Amino acid sequence: MRPLSYSLEFRGFASERAPQQLDIWARAPSSSFITLVTEAGLFDHKSTFGYEEAALRATLAFDSDDRFVYTGTVVVGRGNVMHFRTAGPARLDRSSGGDVREATAALLVEGGQGQFFGAVGRIASNFLISDTFDVTDRHLGLIYVRPNPRLSEADIDLPT
Repeated sequence: MRPLSYSLEFRGFASERAPQQLDIWARAPSSSFITLVTEAGLFDHKSTFGYEEAALRATLAFDSDDRFVYTGTVVVGRGNVMHFRTAGPARLDRSSGGDVREATAALLVEGGQGQFFGAVGRIASNFLISDTFDVTDRHLGLIYVRPNPRLSEADIDLPT
């Protein structure tokens, strides 16, 4: 198994399937996140590229205290599906601004199909859900996948 780290920003929407359950659909473009450390503080920059997008399909199942279990899939390319679930219950709280709810969840990768067959790892998910059910979910993942003998970085035209 080899480590594969990734950072994606999914944007989409949520809808209520039941009183205590939200379904999420979101997409993330191929992108690069840069953090600059300067004397004035931290600055961030995001660039997107004209490659494929990743798709997120997930469910938040709540108990009575706004704690939730987060389960879902990330689909990348053709036939590459990663399954995940929360490592333990997380909590969705009202932000200090009041117009969004926010949460951080530790996610466990539990295999999948294609590139993610037998994969394991963890994802830090930081997400926001607005009062109009717009969703932003930022994933920072470290996944262990089997090497693909048919593909290497040399085969990919990486942006500069």
